Amino acid sequence: MAHPEDPIEALEEDLPQALVDDLADVCDARVLVPTDLDRAVLDRARHDLARRRRWRRRPAMWATAASIGLAASLTVIMLAGTRGKALHSDINQDGTIDVLDAFAIARGIRTRDVSMSMDVNDDGVVDQQDVDALAARAVRLPEETS
Repeated sequence: MAHPEDPIEALEEDLPQALVDDLADVCDARVLVPTDLDRAVLDRARHDLARRRRWRRRPAMWATAASIGLAASLTVIMLAGTRGKALHSDINQDGTIDVLDAFAIARGIRTRDVSMSMDVNDDGVVDQQDVDALAARAVRLPEETS
């Protein structure tokens, strides 16, 4: 018994003809779906589709949130860096930048006990210019705002 190339026809050859005819009638039969059920399925499909669209937008929302967080972090780091720069002139670490800090640098230069934290003007050398710069900063009066 040779089988045709179409697999469905091959199956039909092995089945009784009455069954093949009954199956053909079922396939051709029109199924009526109640209107309420049809609407319920359609509403559910619309709901699921809308939810999927929201999920597609979430990566963009996460990227925006990450960008805002990164910008905030960089701002905090930059502000902390400038604050640390001002406090790095507090040589004796008493919480204020004053003439005593300039005196500590001068004493360090005289005793040759200096560290790069004493380089107030950031020129790579701890010398009298650092003492002068810190003394001038310590005695400067705050600027008035008009």
